[in-house]
Amino acid sequence: MIRSLLAAAILLLAAPRDGRIEVAPGVELYYKEVGAGPPVVFIPGWTMTTEFFAAQLDAFSDGHRVVTFDPRSHGRSTKVAEGNTYVQHGRDLGVLLEALRLDGVVLVGWSSGVHDILAYVREHGTQRLRAVVLVDEPPKAVGDAEREWVWGGFEGYRSTFESILYRRRAGAEGLARFMVKRELDDRELQWIVEESLKTPAEAALSLMVDATLRDFTEEARALDRVVPVLYMVREEWAASARAWLSVNAPAAEVVTLGSHAEHWEHPDVFNGKLADFLARVPRRLATRVIR
Repeated sequence: MIRSLLAAAILLLAAPRDGRIEVAPGVELYYKEVGAGPPVVFIPGWTMTTEFFAAQLDAFSDGHRVVTFDPRSHGRSTKVAEGNTYVQHGRDLGVLLEALRLDGVVLVGWSSGVHDILAYVREHGTQRLRAVVLVDEPPKAVGDAEREWVWGGFEGYRSTFESILYRRRAGAEGLARFMVKRELDDRELQWIVEESLKTPAEAALSLMVDATLRDFTEEARALDRVVPVLYMVREEWAASARAWLSVNAPAAEVVTLGSHAEHWEHPDVFNGKLADFLARVPRRLATRVIR
């Protein structure tokens, strides 16, 4: 009898589960989770969704409690006119971790999901965290690309803002092609575009503007030597990232990626790099914390 109940419990944990968590009055985040063990939370980037982490839910659920979610105004979460900022995303993440009773968490932020994590650290510190993985996004988006690890200057965002306002589908197609190295077939391209378009244009614009204004350099520096940190960066700007990190986060590990969305394009390669890092992360919480 006990053996049967245990087997049933194991099967239940192995099955993906989903739900909704209210993070503010009238605002619910959609989430998925699977597995049991030390928690790992995957956070999608700008206008992306939980669906991009399907391969990670499958790969890491044997030995981990794996969670992913749609930030507000993304995917299947509530669409709102206000609060579409990364500071608010950090607050929402704090509510989600509390609601799911997640401690000793490894946070994995992809693209602007990095801003969600650093905003969370600014608001809540590191008491719940076991490690942090920051995937292909600098702590500051806008600056001098000759001297800093950034996407570029403000002028470079002009076409991005225009595409959100006037050419949304074309802009989403351009983003999809940027994220991968190989040629997307039409089915793949349209799937990525439709996932991105689930975020209303107004929310997408608000978040993009906010990204150009944010500077989480101090949070990135503060994380160094407090919890293990892994930066996963594209080959194209790995040299710039390594130079910046050698000064601002010298204790962090750095590995290179073949593409911005390597976790989706080549999940086995990405998962191998992440698994190597996770295997070396202590199971206990850090003794030093940012409060």
